[in-house]
Amino acid sequence: MVAIVITVKIGLIRTSLIKNNIMAQKPFPEIKKKNRGKFTRWAKKNGFADACSAADAVMAAKKGKYSDEVREMANYAKNFGCSTKK
Repeated sequence: MVAIVITVKIGLIRTSLIKNNIMAQKPFPEIKKKNRGKFTRWAKKNGFADACSAADAVMAAKKGKYSDEVREMANYAKNFGCSTKK
C-alpha cells in the first residue's frame, strides 16, 4: 500500500511517501531562468490573449493536439500561475 501526503509550506512542497518507512522531501518545482516566459511567448505567438487563456485551451484540448512539452507548461501555468490570478 502506498500513501501520498502533500503539505504546502512557504515555497516548499513536502511529499511523504509511506512505503517501507521511506520519507522523501522535494523542493518546490521552480522554473529555470532560461525557461521563464517561454509559455507566455508561445501563447502570444499562437494567438492567445494571455498565458492563462492558452493554458485553459491547451488543457481542454484532446491529448496529441499539442506537444507534451506545451501541455506540461500549460499544466504548471494553471496550477501555480492562473489559479491565483483573477
